[in-house]
Amino acid sequence: MTEEEKLKEEKLKEEKLKEEKLILEGVRRLVDQFAKEFLEQPYRYWQEIDVQVALTSRIDALLRSLGLDLVRGNYPRALTGFQGNQLWSRVSCEPSIWMEWKGKWSRCNPDIVIWKHLEDENDPPDQLGEKWRGNWPMLWACEIKLDDVKKTGWDEKKLVQLLKSGELDFGCIVDISRKPGAKPEEETKEEGKLQVLKFALPSLPSKKLKATNDET
Repeated sequence: MTEEEKLKEEKLKEEKLKEEKLILEGVRRLVDQFAKEFLEQPYRYWQEIDVQVALTSRIDALLRSLGLDLVRGNYPRALTGFQGNQLWSRVSCEPSIWMEWKGKWSRCNPDIVIWKHLEDENDPPDQLGEKWRGNWPMLWACEIKLDDVKKTGWDEKKLVQLLKSGELDFGCIVDISRKPGAKPEEETKEEGKLQVLKFALPSLPSKKLKATNDET
């Protein structure tokens, strides 16, 4: 590699790091905004999937506004006219991810994933068959819980394992509770790479309303 090629490669790495920092900062703002809206409208979302769709659509809009909504990865057997020109959305819902768990390979499906650029756009690591070498690298993955009653801790274990594998840079758990007594909490784990955000309604004192002369 010539000196000019080395400089070009270093510049490209710096640009990618700036992009990723910009994305992560923007996503954190979106999550904070989402928390604020939850406090104001706690019954807006019926199910966990509704939260997932809402947050994913906001992330996609953010990435589009930054011009960072696409990643390139060229696979064999592309559609006619798209050989060497396959662009993929940078954010996905519940993609199929392989991970090693207790000595075996298992599939998992994080609720939301933001992808990184490939080192080699023409050689994705997740090709089928003999060329498979791992997952497409992930910048950020999020698990969402809404009024979770099981409390198995599986989502956190999943993200920690992906972080340890080196295929995921940052993880986030958004745990939303509308149950009485739930407390908001923010915790950082895995050397700052995993955020656990618990959103809960503030406890309000119980008061009996006095009847007024205006009531009918």
